[in-house]
Amino acid sequence: MQDTSTFGSGVQRTMHLLATSTPAKRNTVKILVYGQSISKQEWWLDVKKNLIGKYPNADLIIENRSIGGFSSYQLRKPMVFDLIPFYPDLVLFHVYGSS
Repeated sequence: MQDTSTFGSGVQRTMHLLATSTPAKRNTVKILVYGQSISKQEWWLDVKKNLIGKYPNADLIIENRSIGGFSSYQLRKPMVFDLIPFYPDLVLFHVYGSS
């Protein structure tokens, strides 16, 4: 069995918001899935379902704005319109290729 005790240690602010959400004080946490076609596949819906189940007192806003068929270089332009205005607390990003 994998040791998960250090999962999330690099994203303290987001994890704090999730962990301290209560029915009386529901923290909003915005998560963006971004990348190419591999990020557009349905795996992210399992991640979303898991997070909603694990942190029921957080107001989770989880969106997938991945773009299939774009090279890593091409993602730079729409990223300005997809990522920056959404202002996420956490980005799940997967990209491959050098051009």
